[in-house]
Amino acid sequence: MIKRYHPPAPPAARVLANSSVAEADKKQLQAMLENSDPVLLFASLRAAQEELGRQVDRRGVNQKLEEPVVVDLQRFARKFKGGLEEWRDKTNASATLSTDQTLAQKTQHV
Repeated sequence: MIKRYHPPAPPAARVLANSSVAEADKKQLQAMLENSDPVLLFASLRAAQEELGRQVDRRGVNQKLEEPVVVDLQRFARKFKGGLEEWRDKTNASATLSTDQTLAQKTQHV
């Protein structure tokens, strides 16, 4: 396998060089490229970033503070332990059942 690489080109130049793209689309893209100003684009991106930063800084200013949630750790531990024991019982029962089924299948084939 031989890898062939094309010289690096911006995406717009690749679109313009592609023969499957319609001429009308190529003309529209060319007009966009001629009218675009990278400095103005950069400035508008910076302005959008500044506005986003201001919105993030104001986040939560007008919200009322809620009381912290108090968690009863003893109750949680009891529930968790009960659920864990129930899960262990279920998995042990299914493991025993699958072992019994495997043994039954082996004895049928003998």
